Amino acid sequence: MAADSAHVRAVAVDLLREHLAQAGHLRFDVIGACMSPLIEIGDQVELHAVSVARLHVGDILLFDDSGQFYTHRLLAAPRHQANQWFLQTRGDRSPWRDRPWQASQLVGQVVAVYKPDGRRIDLMHGYWPALNRVLGTASRWEAALLVRGMAVRRWLFGTRSTPVAPWAHAVLTAPSRLLAYLLARFR
Repeated sequence: MAADSAHVRAVAVDLLREHLAQAGHLRFDVIGACMSPLIEIGDQVELHAVSVARLHVGDILLFDDSGQFYTHRLLAAPRHQANQWFLQTRGDRSPWRDRPWQASQLVGQVVAVYKPDGRRIDLMHGYWPALNRVLGTASRWEAALLVRGMAVRRWLFGTRSTPVAPWAHAVLTAPSRLLAYLLARFR
């Protein structure tokens, strides 16, 4: 039974990739909150086919992980290692970086966000390309600071629970989240 569902997911992903290759774009509903506040549950995103060579820090990408889809922000330039390209990403709401994605898992790039009130956020024009680069760089710094902060917390407090971690996470991620929120709401 599990093999059947894995096969169905693989076929669905192949159809998605084929549609993107032929039509060049696809629009679908968002069901997760990992890119909030810019992309929220109930929004729609437009996806375009993209090659690794055309990616920039801050681009928002869709990845396939065995039929599960993840839309996350690119934190660093693609890295070539052992004849493969790897992409380092993070969801805007997540405190941690993702494990590096293989380029073969890349489905496409999010180029626009459609809000339920009819607004369209064009991520490829205006101030958005530069802003996404800033948000991608800030996200990389935030993740690195959180990792270092957790190491310091473990050194100071050991493994016992402390109220410092949630507070530190909120403080470190507030500037980029606030900027994304304001620009998404009041463009």
